[in-house]
Amino acid sequence: MLHPLQPQYDELAGYTLAQSSSEFLHQHLVDCFTLHTVTPDTKPIGIVFALVGVCLTSEYGFTGRQAQLAHMQLARTKQNYPHLAPPKHRGTTTIHDILAVPPGDKRDEALRTWCTDVWQAWSAHHAYIRKILQEGGVVRG
Repeated sequence: MLHPLQPQYDELAGYTLAQSSSEFLHQHLVDCFTLHTVTPDTKPIGIVFALVGVCLTSEYGFTGRQAQLAHMQLARTKQNYPHLAPPKHRGTTTIHDILAVPPGDKRDEALRTWCTDVWQAWSAHHAYIRKILQEGGVVRG
């Protein structure tokens, strides 16, 4: 069964995947959308890696490409991640807000801002994600 927001995701994915920059904005979309649509069926690694992505973008200024490379680095060591419970409120920004911004630099910035909004909403898991990043050698303490 498709998620009700799948058409909006597909529209925005078309935009992010068409970008020729090395930033790879699509990773921001994937991470934010994953965290906004978590269900009990969402795999723990999906939640953790999405949180890794929004953390790296929000706190460390990583591009989507750098976050993707961090995911690959962390994936080299197999771990059983816990299922992290989503917050009741998952942020104020929605995919509709991003689509309402005209394509171009302003939309690109809105995607980065969405990462920060989502990261703040998931604050209960910040320490855990930072620990994973440090132990995985992605960032230093």
